[in-house]
Amino acid sequence: IIYVGGDLNLSGNITGYVAFIVKGNVNISGNVNITSLDPTGNNLGLYTKGNVNISGNVNVKAQILATQNVNLNGNVKVYGSVTTKGVVNFNGNIGIYYRPATEELTAPFWVGETTGNELLRPTIISYYE
Repeated sequence: IIYVGGDLNLSGNITGYVAFIVKGNVNISGNVNITSLDPTGNNLGLYTKGNVNISGNVNVKAQILATQNVNLNGNVKVYGSVTTKGVVNFNGNIGIYYRPATEELTAPFWVGETTGNELLRPTIISYYE
């Protein structure tokens, strides 16, 4: 889990197994490929309190969750899911191919099991500014 206290700006090719928790906006632009390490593309999450703005020639294999709006502009393909409390704006050649999130991605946020009376929660193992 990576916490970003402001905006997260992504460009280029990104591969990983991670959940980004973003306080600001998630901005993805240019010729971008975002791919999870899981071939099904279900273990990379982009979760924000702000907007998700995606523009350009972008392929995103991730789960997207925004408190505000999701703006998809250009030639955008999302392999995963898009969830928002606001609106989703489609402008251009947009494709969304649903894939459910894996338990490994959601378990730290949506508690399933308990150990005694204690709920399982994420643990901070490293912090730096």
